[in-house]
Amino acid sequence: MKSFYLFDYLVSLCLEYFDQTSVGFGEEAIVVPITLHTKKQSKRGFNQSEVIASALAKRLGLKIDRDTLVRVRHSSPQSTLGKTGRLQNVKDAFLCKDKSLAGKDIILVDDVCTTGSTLLSAAKALKQAGARFVWCFALARA
Repeated sequence: MKSFYLFDYLVSLCLEYFDQTSVGFGEEAIVVPITLHTKKQSKRGFNQSEVIASALAKRLGLKIDRDTLVRVRHSSPQSTLGKTGRLQNVKDAFLCKDKSLAGKDIILVDDVCTTGSTLLSAAKALKQAGARFVWCFALARA
């Protein structure tokens, strides 16, 4: 198992920002990482968004759900595309397996946000599954 000590530190900085801006999540909130397609996960060996989400959930005392959000189709790396291409690349790429999200608040976690296309596509799937609010959290902005 890989260790990612830097993520804990970066999440601590983000939590300080939450405190300063009065961002608060209810006790019922669930942390959901952006999922990788199984091909990419197998090649990489880990999901960096899941590592970040785990650190965030632990620090906030919230549950993490690694299984509800599923990437249903493989997409090209977002870094190779422009804004319009990124939107099309991840359009309808996510599905929620579990419909028990009705009325729940979700903290959706990604590693890097450039155009927000991946977060928007995943948030759409979560909202269609009944999530009340979807808060998007990215560790970095490019």
